[in-house]
Amino acid sequence: MMRKSTYLFVLLVVSIFIASCAGTSKEALIEEIDHKEAIISDISVVRDNQQTLKELVENYQTYGEMFPNDSVTPYYLFRAADISLSTGYHTEAMTLLNSILEKHPSFEKVPHCLFLKGYIEENFFGNLGKAKSYYEEFLQKYPNHAFAGDVRMTIQYLGKTPEEVIREFERKNNEK
Repeated sequence: MMRKSTYLFVLLVVSIFIASCAGTSKEALIEEIDHKEAIISDISVVRDNQQTLKELVENYQTYGEMFPNDSVTPYYLFRAADISLSTGYHTEAMTLLNSILEKHPSFEKVPHCLFLKGYIEENFFGNLGKAKSYYEEFLQKYPNHAFAGDVRMTIQYLGKTPEEVIREFERKNNEK
């Protein structure tokens, strides 16, 4: 049986947690995000401040959870995915990209999200089959997108070593 003092302590901790969550206003969260973005805007600081990047990603995700229908939410989630990808958290980046694609299908960067899913599968997970399917889906949905030519070339050279790609380029140049 829980002692009265232990019960009161647990109740106090839970109350503080609930109050802190409830007390997080949209404006306060945006202010915290803006502050952290300002810190990481200097590339020299970024290298030395991985904790701020992690906190910023968490802030973006919190904003997305608290305000899922806000117009800025998909932008924040995309930034979180970008930071996650660039800091080596590939699974988290993939989760964020999936969230954008599922919950914000009209977001202007949806094509980028689909491309990045293929890129992550290819370059970090080593799953060329999944990468190819994402790239093909990209081309099917966005055949005239600025990335379409790059995606076609990526599919063409998918799984080939840099040496194989160079030899293929040389062979094509010799045929001309």
